[in-house]
Amino acid sequence: MDKYVKIFRFDDQGFFCKPANSDVFPHTFKFIDTEIKDLYKINQSISTLETHRPEKNDYKWSGCFCFLEEYDKNLLTVEGGLSIRRNAKMNMELIPRDSIIWVRNTSHLGKDYPFFNEFTYVTEEEEEYELSETPSVFDHLRWVKMRVDLALERTRLWKEREPNYLPEWITEFYLMEEQIKTLSRPLFKDRAYLFLKNKKIIGKS
Repeated sequence: MDKYVKIFRFDDQGFFCKPANSDVFPHTFKFIDTEIKDLYKINQSISTLETHRPEKNDYKWSGCFCFLEEYDKNLLTVEGGLSIRRNAKMNMELIPRDSIIWVRNTSHLGKDYPFFNEFTYVTEEEEEYELSETPSVFDHLRWVKMRVDLALERTRLWKEREPNYLPEWITEFYLMEEQIKTLSRPLFKDRAYLFLKNKKIIGKS
């Protein structure tokens, strides 16, 4: 088994990183600080103490959004979810298969079956009560930790169910800036393909 997996990012600045929450890009979805090790454990409960929303312009949380191994090419059409990046440079690197990355809080069963959907906290009044945050239809867009090889298995299981549809939130992940140094260059044939593809894109823009 290969030790590395291809990752893609569409940006003229390459794997340029910026704070997860900034004045330019106010990221709203929290990070759940726990690692998923079983793809079939869904609709779990977790304390809000295990969730984190980075402060604005916190460079400790700098990173960039990438795709793991594959992506839906329809995202980059005029009507796709990434239409603003349709003429952007395509970048490719290799990430170690045993890396821990931030992926969406979504199981292969779909966005209605996130890994965590109940976020509890304790209120301190006359007595302590455990309460839960109001459920949100966007809970599946929070971030959880997962090994690259398990994330690939999640994609495989998804494609068994939905062979003709690969949603953005299945292969998208958040690459931390500190992980950039662990990446490796693609093979020559892949670099040549990138060069030709990007030259063609630039010629069309």
